[in-house]
Amino acid sequence: MTSASKFDSIINIPDVEDMKIGKEFIERRKNRRFRANEGTFASPRTNAQKLWQIIDVSKGGLSFRYIPHREDLKNSSELDILTRDTLFSLEKMPFRSVSDSEIADESTSNYPLRRHGVQFGVHTPSQISQLDYFIQNHTFCEV
Repeated sequence: MTSASKFDSIINIPDVEDMKIGKEFIERRKNRRFRANEGTFASPRTNAQKLWQIIDVSKGGLSFRYIPHREDLKNSSELDILTRDTLFSLEKMPFRSVSDSEIADESTSNYPLRRHGVQFGVHTPSQISQLDYFIQNHTFCEV
């Protein structure tokens, strides 16, 4: 079984083209998304560990904002989720990238920001429990 088919059997997220109807999109997520608190970060496991602010999270995946660099996020297949105070850390969460887009009008930044969406892969019971805890304690409203 390829890694793509492992992911597809867990959560079926259609390609963007499948979701497009005219200029509108149909919401096809199977899990409720929640806005993440300030000070919550995703850190894709690459050669250069960086912390990127989480925008929203669900049991099926998350999105974060990042500053594009030469390193390619597509080469990473695991990420860590943590809080600024380091009291929470979920390590080596498997994922695949499902979206990447420019964030329009981020007037507070001098750098071009992008939004990167990931879908979680097969994870352990401990990771599921930690993710549930994170959603209950480090988010503030449903998106």
